[in-house]
Amino acid sequence: MQELSAIYKWMERQNKQIFLIHEKLTLMTRKSLSAVSNMVMDANLSYQIAQRAFEETPILTRNLLKMWSEHGWSWDLNLPVSMLQDYKAIDSFVWISDFDIQIADYFEERIDVIREELVSLWPNRAKLFKQIIRAHKLRLYGVNIPTVFSQIDGMVFEKIGVEFFRTKKGLPATKNWVSEGNYENFRRALLYPFEYVTIVSLSKSQRKCYSDVINRHSIIHGENVNYATRINSLRSISMLNYVNQVLNFDAIK
Repeated sequence: MQELSAIYKWMERQNKQIFLIHEKLTLMTRKSLSAVSNMVMDANLSYQIAQRAFEETPILTRNLLKMWSEHGWSWDLNLPVSMLQDYKAIDSFVWISDFDIQIADYFEERIDVIREELVSLWPNRAKLFKQIIRAHKLRLYGVNIPTVFSQIDGMVFEKIGVEFFRTKKGLPATKNWVSEGNYENFRRALLYPFEYVTIVSLSKSQRKCYSDVINRHSIIHGENVNYATRINSLRSISMLNYVNQVLNFDAIK
């Protein structure tokens, strides 16, 4: 936690630096274009440094993925660092009460981009992906969510030869694929849900204390009849997007 707190404070200092640069730019509007250009370059550099620090901290990345998964969400590689800072998720790892709504709105805004990426990278599944997004927009959440889960299993099997939701001795069957891969630290951390069982994959006996979180088994086997909500649909789409991004990491990053 000390490491995470230090990183958050460092990022906060970077944001203050960018703000000061912005103020200087405002004061310099009547000065030479070359001076303004230099200040813009400084601001861009500060932002790039902040992003690099985030990517080079696998412990932070893995813990954030775990935290998001505990609330039914999957991460997005395009998620702005500022969004995490605004809700102090980095520093405290406390889930803010309205964070679910904020994340849902974020994925709602990106839903067409997500669809186009899926259609482009999985042409054999393009028709299904279009139907998934259309069903969400038509509020057919009860039909949409199980279809998303089936596509996630199929996508992962197509790429690595084992289903995403399959487990062996309490661990994901995809764990061996991660262990055998020669991944750099950030990408290895990003594959946390492929190495450890998350709430969406828990069995009936394991998920007793997570009754309010979306779970594939309870939905597919008809135990949960109250899952068909907008937020749960977006949670499933966030997972679809995440699986696409990690399986096509080099094409998307």
